[in-house]
Amino acid sequence: MIVHNETALTGEEATNLLVNSFIKEYKKRYIFLALILLMGIAILVTSLVTKQSEFITLGAIVTALGVGFFIYSIIDLKKTKKRVLKNNPEICEHGVKYSFNFKENSVQIHAVIGGKNKKSEYSYQYLKSISENEISYELIFNQNDAIYVLKSGFEDKKMEEFFRKNITTTKKKIKYKPENKK
Repeated sequence: MIVHNETALTGEEATNLLVNSFIKEYKKRYIFLALILLMGIAILVTSLVTKQSEFITLGAIVTALGVGFFIYSIIDLKKTKKRVLKNNPEICEHGVKYSFNFKENSVQIHAVIGGKNKKSEYSYQYLKSISENEISYELIFNQNDAIYVLKSGFEDKKMEEFFRKNITTTKKKIKYKPENKK
């Protein structure tokens, strides 16, 4: 069964969703930074205990790189909103209106952004994850493609249940994530 959904986001809502999505992906970088930092500290401590001067220098360099990249990442994270506003001026200024058609194996999207129409289609085969909160669903297809579907855009609860059935045909589970209040 084909399920239709109309989702309209104001410029501010779209900006907040883009910023939050970018930050969520960006924070994964901290795992690698922590590993570099821990490796540097481990080399430094081990070489200090064994009194190997070559490895003391190596440990200090790796630790300094880890700390430097960590500080750089924090500064870069603070600039996220400016970057989103610069890279998506029409969406952030005018908002976006989505018209979704969820089929059994794919979703067709018709988006109106600042008077311009865009059409695309995604297969559920490439769906990476599905998240749900109180007001919306987030479907992640790859690192750069996320779809936000407002629950209020469905005609009724029955259509929302058909939507849930359609998107879980690839055996993906819907993860419920409470909305973050700031």
